[in-house]
Amino acid sequence: MGDGARRTVLVTGTARPERPAEVALFARAAGYALESLAEVPDADLGRPTPCGDWDLRTLLLHLADTADALTGLALSGELTLPTPLRPDGADPAAVARDRVLHLLDTLTSATADDRPDT
Repeated sequence: MGDGARRTVLVTGTARPERPAEVALFARAAGYALESLAEVPDADLGRPTPCGDWDLRTLLLHLADTADALTGLALSGELTLPTPLRPDGADPAAVARDRVLHLLDTLTSATADDRPDT
């Protein structure tokens, strides 16, 4: 196969191809993030982070905005930073959790749609 010729591989049977490595890696990272987000108490939202002058609330909302931007990129091929649409008083950890879950669903659905029929 090292002759540079292009070959078509026909996949048959009941086994499903694995997710691309990048999606699998993101799924693992998202799982870790989601576990961490489930443990954020309201009392910690004002705590400082290693990110300059950002407190935990600001960092979590940035995570949510980034997940929205990446979801848009996956769906449209264009990266745009969204205008945050949040109800006043929204729980930043819950907002980030919802947005990360939506991104994960978008990526895994797109991967499933790209798989050949079996």
